[in-house]
Amino acid sequence: MNELSKYLCLLLRHQPEKAELYIDEHGWASVEQLIIGVNQHSSFRDAQRRI
Repeated sequence: MNELSKYLCLLLRHQPEKAELYIDEHGWASVEQLIIGVNQHSSFRDAQRRI
């Protein structure tokens, strides 16, 4: 779980493009898009069950 948490922080703070995330002008991203991006672009699977 700790590694997943670090990966989510990396995506949301520094490299959203790694998971094809769109961050709006207020700094928000879709949770659904985040889960899909993590499942498609990382070694973590079934992120929805872990979050």
